[in-house]
Amino acid sequence: MQRRYGRIDSTLEAVYAKLADEGHVSPDPMVMPIAEARAGNVRYLTHVGAGGPEMASVTVRDIPGPAGPIPVKILRPETADIPAPAVLYLHGGGFAFGDLDTHDGLARHLAAESNAVIVMPHYRRTPEHPFPGAYDDSLATWRWLASEATIGELGLDHRRLGLAGDSAGGNLGLALAAALRDGAGPVPAGAALIYGMFSRRSDTRSQQAYAAGPGLTSPRLAWFWDAYLPGGVGAEDPRAVPWHVTLEGLPPLALFVAECDILADDTWDMAERLEKAGVPFTLDVFPNATHGFIQLSRFYAPAGDALSVIGRRIAEMLGAPGMSA
Repeated sequence: MQRRYGRIDSTLEAVYAKLADEGHVSPDPMVMPIAEARAGNVRYLTHVGAGGPEMASVTVRDIPGPAGPIPVKILRPETADIPAPAVLYLHGGGFAFGDLDTHDGLARHLAAESNAVIVMPHYRRTPEHPFPGAYDDSLATWRWLASEATIGELGLDHRRLGLAGDSAGGNLGLALAAALRDGAGPVPAGAALIYGMFSRRSDTRSQQAYAAGPGLTSPRLAWFWDAYLPGGVGAEDPRAVPWHVTLEGLPPLALFVAECDILADDTWDMAERLEKAGVPFTLDVFPNATHGFIQLSRFYAPAGDALSVIGRRIAEMLGAPGMSA
């Protein structure tokens, strides 16, 4: 696998610059209270990610969780089969940001492109709820989704249930895939992991090349990790840092790299490790793109193209029966 460390697309840089000139930026949680930073992040992401394809239905409900109810959004595309495939989508945001509104447009695009029902939980976030809050809520949502009662209620195909997530959600997706393989619940048909936050390494070439962003900076990534694992507690736990998971026997994975992303080497290196472990996977690289760029499809055509690629990979992943009890 030949990796590159190219230049950020000048058109994409112009998009970021124009958004900043108009006051649309994601606030820095390192310099303001988390509630204020979250509110600003919601304003930013709901602006850039507004819209998306119409759905046959969009519902929000609470399901039981280990620390109280978990809000869950269920998006059903008009093209979904009967019974339908479904994906547990775990949103990004460094475990501190993101909610059911910030990723609504993204979820709509992926539902339409994959013809799958998207189920997106609002898991607990840092710094108020460090690890294992987000992980435990995500696992609880998967168990609910894969239960006989939910499959029957939502009209789902129990053989065609998968995982997906971006950034911190990619972390959660890989951690869950490993835990489910090891008996934590029904094994998914596969997992789609979009520029995942897999390791705490800070010395990779992509970290050095793209430390200043845009999309994600090295200092902000360090803050996200410190908030998720305060004092480093849990840093060796594969549920928190899936770089440490045993890879053999994982279900098929679809990996996605944004070339100009400080996390790019996490996915490149994971792909090499999966190959050695004999795990089936696909790898798609989005050239000259930054971390988080798929949220910019309203402004940047390659982001829309990337969503189509991700959706097709999810459809392929769920196209054949793949669940085991």
